[in-house]
Amino acid sequence: TLISQEESEYKIYSKEGNFIFSLIFPDQFHISDHQSFIIVSFYLLTFIFLIFTLIYCYLFLGLYFKNKTILIFGLVFDILILRWITIFFKIPEILYSLPLFKPSIFASSNVFPSLGDLLVNSITILAISFVIFKNLKVTPWLNKQNKGKRYALTTAFLILVFVMFFVLCSSLGSIITNSNISFDLFNVTSISSYSLIGLLCFGLLILSFIFLTYEISVTIVRIYISWKLFFPLLILFASIYFLICKELQNCDSLVVVFIMIYLSFFWIYLRKDDINLLLTSVLF
Repeated sequence: TLISQEESEYKIYSKEGNFIFSLIFPDQFHISDHQSFIIVSFYLLTFIFLIFTLIYCYLFLGLYFKNKTILIFGLVFDILILRWITIFFKIPEILYSLPLFKPSIFASSNVFPSLGDLLVNSITILAISFVIFKNLKVTPWLNKQNKGKRYALTTAFLILVFVMFFVLCSSLGSIITNSNISFDLFNVTSISSYSLIGLLCFGLLILSFIFLTYEISVTIVRIYISWKLFFPLLILFASIYFLICKELQNCDSLVVVFIMIYLSFFWIYLRKDDINLLLTSVLF
C-alpha cells in the first residue's frame, strides 16, 4: 500500500474537509510463506473443528433418535455437504489465491484440483472412514443370514476390498504422476514443504483405507477361517486384479502383493477364535 499526495480513488480528508493524501492499493496482495502457513493452518483447524462439531451434534441426537443407521448416513452426508460448500463457494476466497491451492503444483481432476484441495479432501475422507469404522458392525449382521447368503455376501466384501485397494493405488499414483513434487526421500535437498504435504496425504488416504476395510476384513476371515477357503479365493481375486491392471496399463500390477499380505495378516491373527485383532496391530 502506497501513500500519494495526488488525489485517487481512496482519499483521506481532515476534519475540516481538506484533502491530506490518497491510499493506493496494489492490484494483487503479496502473501508471504509465513502468512500462507498461518492461513492454511487456521483453515484446516477450523475445518476439523466443524467436523468434530457435527460428530458431537449427532452423538447428542443419538440420545433421542434410536435409528443408528440413519444417523450415520446423515453424519456422512453432512460432512460431504460441508466440504462441497467450501469448494463450490470457495470459502474462504483468499485460500484459493495461495500457491498450495493452485493447479501449478498438483491437479488431477475437478475433485482434486490442487494439492491444498487434496489435503482437505483427504481429511474429509479420513473423517468419514473413521465414522464408518466406529459404527460398522458387519459380523453380527452377517451371522444372522443363511449359509449360502453369508458366503455370497462375504465374497462380495472381498471384491469390495480389492476395489477400494484399486482406488487407493490409483489415488496415490495420481499424486506422483500429476504433480511436480519430489518424493525422492534419498535426495533430502529435493524435499520441500509440498513434498511433506504430499506424504501427509499419502498417510491420510492409507489410514482411511484401513479404517474402511478393517471390519470387512475381519468379517471375511471369520467366515473363511479355513485356509482351504480363504487362500484359494484370495489368490483367485489377486490374479484377476493382476490381469485387470495389466490390461488397463494404468496401475502397477505388482502392488497386488501388498493387498495379499494385508488380508493374510488378518487371517494369521484371527485363525483362532480366542485372538482379537486390534487396529493398532494392523497399523504397525
